Amino acid sequence: NLKPLDDQELKLIFQQFNAEDVGIPGGNGVFPANATVRYPEERRKMFSAEYDINNISNSLRKISAKYFYQYMLRDVENIPHQVKTVAASNGQPAKRVNVLEIDPTAEHNSYGLQFQSDFTLGSNYYLIAGVDYWQRRYTGIRTNSQKIEVLGANGATVKTMYKTTYDKALPDATYGSTGFFVNNEIGLIEKKLKLLLGGRFDLINIKNDETKSPLYDITDGTVNYTPAGQTILWKAGTAKNTSYTYSAGLLYSLSEHSSLSFNAARSFRSPSLEERYQYIDQGSYIRIGDPQLKPEKGYFLDLGLRTNGNGLRTRASIFYNYLNDLVTEITGTYQGRNAFIKTNIGEASIYGFELETSYDVLSTLGVYNTISFVRGKDLKAKNDLPQIPPLNGNAGIRFYLIKEMTADISAVYFAAQNKVAPGEIKTPGYVYFNIDISSSMINLGPLNLRLICGAENILNKEYRNHLSTNRGSITTEPGRNIYIKTNIAW
Repeated sequence: NLKPLDDQELKLIFQQFNAEDVGIPGGNGVFPANATVRYPEERRKMFSAEYDINNISNSLRKISAKYFYQYMLRDVENIPHQVKTVAASNGQPAKRVNVLEIDPTAEHNSYGLQFQSDFTLGSNYYLIAGVDYWQRRYTGIRTNSQKIEVLGANGATVKTMYKTTYDKALPDATYGSTGFFVNNEIGLIEKKLKLLLGGRFDLINIKNDETKSPLYDITDGTVNYTPAGQTILWKAGTAKNTSYTYSAGLLYSLSEHSSLSFNAARSFRSPSLEERYQYIDQGSYIRIGDPQLKPEKGYFLDLGLRTNGNGLRTRASIFYNYLNDLVTEITGTYQGRNAFIKTNIGEASIYGFELETSYDVLSTLGVYNTISFVRGKDLKAKNDLPQIPPLNGNAGIRFYLIKEMTADISAVYFAAQNKVAPGEIKTPGYVYFNIDISSSMINLGPLNLRLICGAENILNKEYRNHLSTNRGSITTEPGRNIYIKTNIAW
């Protein structure tokens, strides 16, 4: 952060993330069960610059301008361990096909601009208004490397060929959005009742290049740009969406230590590039998108209560979300193969509650509990929605071991999930225990040091997470995990 003048500030942020040789245990249904899958290389760079001018006038509190850019490299190596024998037919000899590797690689470039103004239009009237633009550009390629053995009449190998096929998981495409937004905070009754109003309007433009499948192949060094079976997978096209969202909320102070809130909102979400154009083929199920997906639209209601007094803190809310044209996946077939196909569900509802409480029994001892519940229903098909977590929460106790050291012992609990979508696996309930011990800040001159140690899943409980996508023989979550951490501040 730099301050060229008293009321002006320049904020610069840079992030760099690198990862190499990272295993991927997930992808159930997409990768073959016994496949070896990893990220050989992952890269992410992000840069942002923001300039703020404060205290311009009594009514104009601040104007700001922000620019950001992010680059992401996604690189996957899939060794499916698949060998298939193709019988002789139509004058062609028998073959044994060994899939050596499937390697999708993609680059994601995103950038954006935002301009915002903050106003104080009265003693109890605050307004924020602005405009932003952002765009994401996707480019990628996928290779499928095979060892092909031509077999003689006796089954012996008479010739070996190496073939690499090139195609695309998504077409090269861009997704851009221009948005206008405004938020109001109005004090209706001083220190008693606030009205919160917000709205946003977006112009969304999507464009994709024509994509052939396969693009080309190379067999023993010879390039073929018109391989057998080449078809146009995605035609070049454009799509435009206009969206408007709005929200209204009330915050009412019941007393000095408690408040009641109510929120209502309309939501809109344009399907992403992956949902529109995805064509993932990793040797198992195909995951396929749909360019004609409709945007999701919905209405959301939330009622909340907060209290904070006499050592007791509570936050509770109940919510209901009605969705029209919800984007989800269904099982089906594509080109004669099993597939997960993106589709719109005509009507769906998601509803539930959340509750957090904590209580200071003594100055050195406190207890806490959180619990949440959600249900999802396909209102047209009368089915449960997939990937909905069961009732879950955690309960614990915090206390001082000695004056400069605290301990936290907690139980994490999940109920059984029997309300599942067609084809989804039911999950039994489970409980596991954690312990965390941390020191107070230790002053070391210019440095402040905190030491932390603990154990997760102390009793080494075996359990299955309902939202897990682990594949193959990996069906349960990690067991006991012991850790030591250090936080250093200066």
